[in-house]
Amino acid sequence: MEEHNVIGGLGSAVAEVLGRNGVSTRLGIVALPDEDLEVGVPADLLAHYGITAEGVTRQALALLSR
Repeated sequence: MEEHNVIGGLGSAVAEVLGRNGVSTRLGIVALPDEDLEVGVPADLLAHYGITAEGVTRQALALLSR
């Protein structure tokens, strides 16, 4: 989870390291989408984009169920 764009952030770096080392696994990246973003109060924006404990839990469970 990161408060950064989904492209070029920590998730991308982790995916690169996993791929470079031949690690085959499911990877979910919780980050800001690659699109024009809303403007507002930081806490509201994090909730809107799912960058909260609940959002991470929801995405982790979805990833595990695939």
